[in-house]
Amino acid sequence: IYFTQKQTMLEKFIKSILPASGVEQLKKLVEGITNSTLRVAVSSRLLSSLYYTLLSKDFSRENQAVIYGKLKYIEDLQSNLESQYLLRRNIHRLEKGIIMKPRRDIFALDYIEETVKCYEKSVLEKGKDISESTELQWAHDVLEQYFNIA
Repeated sequence: IYFTQKQTMLEKFIKSILPASGVEQLKKLVEGITNSTLRVAVSSRLLSSLYYTLLSKDFSRENQAVIYGKLKYIEDLQSNLESQYLLRRNIHRLEKGIIMKPRRDIFALDYIEETVKCYEKSVLEKGKDISESTELQWAHDVLEQYFNIA
């Protein structure tokens, strides 16, 4: 429980039954518990995941978006739809790998071939100069940068 500008009913109730010094002591207790919980959660990926699953809703929108993206990816593969979504997703992943500090010596091995095939398919489907498509130009630039990394 955090004491913020917007008070919940529980916070109002607590403030109505405790003296000001008790409220301050309770705030310190909650902060101590929160700090201890975070120290434990940071010690491993599993505990961090459990913390965000059970005790925090901070990344709930992102979690839902990732699940939606995975489902969309599976559906696109199963229905053989246009590969633009997959290309966009993989190019974004490449970009993240390129800008990562420190950058891994080897990255994207599990999806680079798929990405190049999607890019090739998209270029062939468009049947035009890639400079006419900002998305294909972006994909070209990122792929070029990826393959130029020493």
